[in-house]
Amino acid sequence: MKRSLRNLFRALTGRGADRTSRRPAATTQPQVEALEERAVPTMNLTNYNFMLPGAVLHVASQTGGTFSGTFWDRTSGISVPVTGQLSPIGLPVDAMSFAGTGQNGWEFEHVSFGGMLVESQSPLMTGQLTEWFYGDDWTTFPPPPPQAVQSSGWLWIEPTPLPSIPGAGQGLQALAG
Repeated sequence: MKRSLRNLFRALTGRGADRTSRRPAATTQPQVEALEERAVPTMNLTNYNFMLPGAVLHVASQTGGTFSGTFWDRTSGISVPVTGQLSPIGLPVDAMSFAGTGQNGWEFEHVSFGGMLVESQSPLMTGQLTEWFYGDDWTTFPPPPPQAVQSSGWLWIEPTPLPSIPGAGQGLQALAG
């Protein structure tokens, strides 16, 4: 209390405040925290299927941003093993690409895709799909121009067989007999 009165008196008489503290009071500096960019996509596409024009893409496995699966062309009957890449662009969008070559007898097919994937419960892929067909003598059939595709993926869950219940069939036989 005395110090407050003394400082008030000095302020009124113009002699300045008492200099009891040699260091300035600590001030708080606000810090801006930034989120680090994603190094790998947050969504795992394992067991997702995407319906494409005349084909189905099934993602069998994914490690980090690299995935592998099968592009099954329903028109030609060729099953094409593919590998692909997801690269983060910004939440929730990833760049998506895949390619592969497969064969059925003497016919070969090469597919490639480049586009984007919007991550969600039902992920949406959009981009350009190109398919090339060629014969066993490496004669390339004229490739069609890339086609714009868009497909929502759905998760394939392997059906689980129901366990058998002992004596479950006896009740029906008793009713019938």
